[in-house]
Parts: sequence; C-alpha cells; structure tokens
Amino acid sequence: GGSRFSLHWTSETNRYYRVERAAGLGEGFEPLTESLLGSPPENVFTDLVPRDGRAYFYRIEAQRP
Repeated sequence: GGSRFSLHWTSETNRYYRVERAAGLGEGFEPLTESLLGSPPENVFTDLVPRDGRAYFYRIEAQRP
C-alpha cells in the first residue's frame, strides 16, 4: 500500500509533460508518465507513494509535440 501525492502545475496547450520521481537526491530519476498532454490552465498527476519512510523527489519536463 501507499499514500497518494498530487502534483499540480501550470500547463500549456500543444505541450506534453513527463513526470519523473527519484528516491533521493543522489538517485536517478525514473519516468512515471510519458507524453502527458497539457490541459490548461493546470495539469494534475497523482502518484501512489510507497510507505517506506523515504523522501521522494519529483520533476516535470515539458516537451514539444
């Protein structure tokens, strides 16, 4: 099981987004989504975070089609 964590960001039309997560600052990021279509004015992505006591870090990459 895990808990839900939602990311919200301002999005643009004709733009795709990739959400990535890392288990620590020294760890590599792994993709959680590929080509998530922008839905202005805001996109939301909800992640199911493992309950392992670790801090997770996220980044969102904007991509052009």
